[in-house]
Order: sequence, then C-alpha cells, then structure tokens
Amino acid sequence: CWFRFASGKAYLLYRTDTLSSDKTITAAMIRQNDDFTTTTRIRRSSLDEVINYIDVYYNKDWSLTGNDAYKAISSASDATSIAAYGQKDRPDVFKFDFVTDATMAADLRDFYIARYKDRKKVVTIGLFMDNSELEYADAITITPLGALDCEVRNVRVSPGSKLSIDTIELTAREY
Repeated sequence: CWFRFASGKAYLLYRTDTLSSDKTITAAMIRQNDDFTTTTRIRRSSLDEVINYIDVYYNKDWSLTGNDAYKAISSASDATSIAAYGQKDRPDVFKFDFVTDATMAADLRDFYIARYKDRKKVVTIGLFMDNSELEYADAITITPLGALDCEVRNVRVSPGSKLSIDTIELTAREY
C-alpha cells in the first residue's frame, strides 16, 4: 500500500499485482508546445531504484532489537536483473514488524522483486484541465506510448494567463 496524508486525512492506497486503468490518455488529451512538438518526455527510473535481491525480515520478537529481533527471513533474487545491473539490495527497507506468516512474507517479497527488478519508464506529460481528477496512485494507460500502463506519481496544476490556458503536468511511472 501507499500511505498518503492529504487535506488533513490519512489514506492507505492499495497496490495490486496488476494494474487496471482508471483512465486512458489519448493523443488528443496531450498538450503541444508552441512549436507543435509534444510535451511528453520519457526517461528511465534511477538505477538507485533497482532492487533485485531481497531479504524480507518478518515474525518479530518484540523483546529483541535489530535484525536479531526477526525470527524468519524470506529471500529472493532475479538473476536476469543482477546480470544487467549488478546485485542491488536495500537491506534496511524490508523489515515487516507485523508480518507473521511465511506465505504473506513470500507474497510481499515477490511483489517487490517484480516491481523493482528493472528500471521503468517515467513519463512527464502536459495535459489539459479536463484531466484534473487525476491524482497520486491513479492507474492510467497512455495510448500514444503503445498503451503503456502507468501509476501517477505527481500532478502539478499550472495556472494560465491572458495568453495561455491552465494546464496540468503529470508524472507517471510504468507499472
């Protein structure tokens, strides 16, 4: 899940294994620059985001501290990703205090390996105000990019002026 705090309320946004699109972004929805070039920019996620080896620590003994407090570890790696990027792990991230079941730990481990084993496309795109309902963690499909399924990471509204219209800049990450 994503934990978000907005407008004085806390939200827990469930993340699924597969993405079901909330909205499809077509070519007609994408703004163009003054010189008629697209506002769409694509880059790859940072190499620092790649995680291809995971130790999930779980089943915590609350009377102990540190890594010794966890009675069980569930490990996994992705050989293809390790061959491409070298072994990338984040040992302090995957400590689950309230996971007590091996099946749940394995599910978490597999979810994170699948999500972070590769560098993903990050798309920044200019849209018109009729897309103002989009917000963090919404699922979108961008059809001009080969029906690319993405998760919205940032929405920025830019007010217009007497010479230009209000616009939205959306940043989304490939799922």
